[in-house]
Amino acid sequence: MRTTLMCAVVVCGGGLCGTASAQQNELELKQPPVLMVQNGAAALAQEPASFAIQLDNDVFLGEDCDYTNGIRFSFLSESSPIAPGSFWNWLAVGVERSPELRSQWAATLTQLMYTPNTRSEEPIPGERPYAGYLGLGVGSLVKNKDRANSWEFQLGVTGKYSLADDSQYAVHKFWGMELWPGWQHQIPSELVFQFYFKRFYRLNCLESRDVSGLGSDGYFYWNADVGTLFVRGGGGLAVRYGFNLPGDAATEYNINGANYMTSPLVRNDVSFSDWSVYGVAAIGVQGVAYNAFLDGPVFHDYSYDVATHPVVGTASLGVGVRYKNVEGYFGAQWSSREYASQESCHWVGSLNLRYRF
Repeated sequence: MRTTLMCAVVVCGGGLCGTASAQQNELELKQPPVLMVQNGAAALAQEPASFAIQLDNDVFLGEDCDYTNGIRFSFLSESSPIAPGSFWNWLAVGVERSPELRSQWAATLTQLMYTPNTRSEEPIPGERPYAGYLGLGVGSLVKNKDRANSWEFQLGVTGKYSLADDSQYAVHKFWGMELWPGWQHQIPSELVFQFYFKRFYRLNCLESRDVSGLGSDGYFYWNADVGTLFVRGGGGLAVRYGFNLPGDAATEYNINGANYMTSPLVRNDVSFSDWSVYGVAAIGVQGVAYNAFLDGPVFHDYSYDVATHPVVGTASLGVGVRYKNVEGYFGAQWSSREYASQESCHWVGSLNLRYRF
């Protein structure tokens, strides 16, 4: 009898322990998997470092003129908390110093290429000049769950040292495409600098998640760019919708500075699959006071009569896919006419590949 009672106690105790253990495991699963404690306060875990390549080309969509090609390589560090009084804390101006505030630094290499509408060895009045740019950049992304600041400083060159002429010639020659003969008239070689800044705001009204894994999110931004390439400012809106939305995937794909192919906001979303598939849409508008690729360089006398438009609209639509740490995106980017003699609005295809370490 005593043995029977002892066995019953052990079995019941084991059952209670098993139930308690199961309940504990269930509670742990329900907790956000990225919560940690740092400096006595709850903080979000680090996002991994990543390397990304973006290729823009209008041939993807059947055109070959104006903004005809762009390529950008970018490295983004893993995220880390920001200590009070640090340099990163200063870059967080306008962003709440909440426990989840984090920073990432970036290094970039960007090449841009522009050609006129008409293939001609001599400049055609009113049309865009040939132009190329090659620049190195350093930047940062400082963000919390609701706001973010993205900064980038680029130092580069225009003209023949941008290697735009040589790059286009090599690619067109390799693929048997028609050559552009007027690169000897491209804008002059000049050392240039450019500051890019973007402020992002989370739009909670666009966020949704359901048990099937489908969801949506989005943000609004405004930007200010100042330098010897561009003087402009504007804003826009970007949204995503799809299955198992990645918390650190990009929503707006713009090759021109302060975009690092990641989410500009901290997101504490639980991923429940190795796969993610989603659609991306964005719209924007820019007020342009100066554009070196149309108005000519700052420090060289380069007379080229192009009547520019002071306001330019943009839009994009694309599809992204992620499997584990590898992510790809292909989309179409549209821009309204930038100058008076431009034949039509311009389309360019954008291909992006990203790997998270």
